[in-house]
Order: sequence, then C-alpha cells, then structure tokens
Amino acid sequence: MKKLSKKVLLTIIIAVILLFIVFFKISFCKELMSSKETINMSNNDIENLDEQKMESGKEISKLNVEKQEKSDDETIEQKEIGQENQEGLENEIKTEKIEQENYKDQSDEENQINKKIEIIENTFKEIVERIYVSNESNVKGTEYITASTDSSYQYPDEWLEEFNEKIIQFQMEFPDGMYWNHMGSTQNEIGVTDQPCSHSKNGEKYCNHYQGISTKICGFYMGTQCAGFVSMLSDRIFGTDAPTRIFTNYDDIRIGDQARVNNNSHTVFIIDKTDEYVVVAECNADYETCEINWGRKIERSQLSGYYITRWD
Repeated sequence: MKKLSKKVLLTIIIAVILLFIVFFKISFCKELMSSKETINMSNNDIENLDEQKMESGKEISKLNVEKQEKSDDETIEQKEIGQENQEGLENEIKTEKIEQENYKDQSDEENQINKKIEIIENTFKEIVERIYVSNESNVKGTEYITASTDSSYQYPDEWLEEFNEKIIQFQMEFPDGMYWNHMGSTQNEIGVTDQPCSHSKNGEKYCNHYQGISTKICGFYMGTQCAGFVSMLSDRIFGTDAPTRIFTNYDDIRIGDQARVNNNSHTVFIIDKTDEYVVVAECNADYETCEINWGRKIERSQLSGYYITRWD
C-alpha cells in the first residue's frame, strides 16, 4: 500500500510536472505567437514607414523638381530680363550713336549751308563793291554799267529805267570777270563759273548754249560763246517773240541792239550809245575762255560789221 502510494504520488508529481511543462509550452507558444504578430505588425509598420518615407521622398523630389523648375524659370526670367536690359542698353547706345551721327550730319550740313551762304554773301559783296570799268577802254566812275537817260533818241516812257534795272540784275547774275560756261559738268547750263574754258584744248565742250532768235538770223545753228550770251540778254530784254532785223547804219543803233564786230567774228550787246562810241556787254572777247565783260567802249570807227535790232 505504501509502495502504491509512492507510485501514485510519483505519477501525480510527474503529471503535475508534465502539466506544468505543457502549460509553460502553451504560454510560451502564445507569447511566441504574440511576439510574431507584434513582429509582423512592426514589419508592417516598417513597411508603412518605408512607404511613407518613399512617398515623402517622392514629395521631396517633386518639391525639389518644382523648386529646380522654379529656380530655372527664375534663372530664365532673370536671363530674359538681363537680355532685355542688355538689348535695351544696346538700343540706347545705337540710338545715341544714331543721334550723334544725325547731329554730326546736321552739323556738317549746317556748316556746308553756312559756307555756301558765306560764299554767296562774299560774291554779292564783291559784285556790289566791284567797279566794272577798270581799264582805259571802259567807261569810268560807275559801279554798274547802265544806259544814259539823256539820250537824244526818244525811247518809250520809263523804258530806259526798266532797261537799266534789268542790266544791273544781269551784272549781278553774270558778274564781270566770271565765265559763261559749265566747267566741271557735262550738263549745259546758263550760269557762270570761276573756271575759264580752254577752246584750244576742249573746243566748245564746256561752253554754254543758248539758241535765241538773233542767233538764228545770223545763221548760227547753235548759240554758244559770244552769240549765245548776247542773244540770251536780248531775249530777256525784249522777249523771245520780238521781231529781229539786220541793218548797217551806225546812226540807227538803239540801246539793246547787237553788233557784229572784228570782221564779223564777234557779237556784242549794246548797253549805251553816243555819236562817237558804244558801251557793250560781251562774252569770249579773247575767243578762248568765255570770260564775261561789262562796259567795254568801242569807238565808232572800229565798228565795221552789221547790227541786229529787236526794235520795230
């Protein structure tokens, strides 16, 4: 009995120990399962955190991209602004240069105009101050060569006064000592230059041409040199439609007539007349330069050619 009790007691003790071990294993397994769940939850949390981190990284990358784009836009804008400022500055410089060039051109043009005005003023002054009769064969003591108003011939009322006004104008327009040509130009002009022709070298290349009615009556196909100059004066006094005729009597000469002199080789315009001489305007008296002269006196005895008149 005692032996059985010991076995039962031993069995109970072993059973208890086994129960304890079983309970311990069960508890350990629960704890292990709980730990695994916790670990799984932690892993999930970690994955969530990683995902959040990745999302955050994406957001940060996106922000960085946006920031970079914004920075690039700002840089581009700054570059554009800088370029615009540069272009504006260059345009201002160009405008300033253009204004300077325009101012320079304007100044040069003004200087040229002033020089031309000065030349004109000086020329006019010389004309006004010039005494056109400087040698012994010219009429003395007059500033301008004009017709005498106490002529014995009865001219129409106020005709001599008007004639003298025109003659003075002609002397200003075609000054004594200048040349009735267009030296330096191929175009025929009716003006004057300060450069003489050289007929022995250039012929009539630079001579002015004027084909008036009085040149035609003399048989000239082209009014150059003396004939053209005198014919031009005659047309401007009497008009281009005034009649023309030829005569040979000295006593019939009137102011405004023309005379062929030097064995019918030269034409002069008669400004004034007395019983002993005539006072003339002429061009190319030397047959070489087309020089203009006012006031030469030609004695009656030297006039051996014919005369041309526009008077009826």
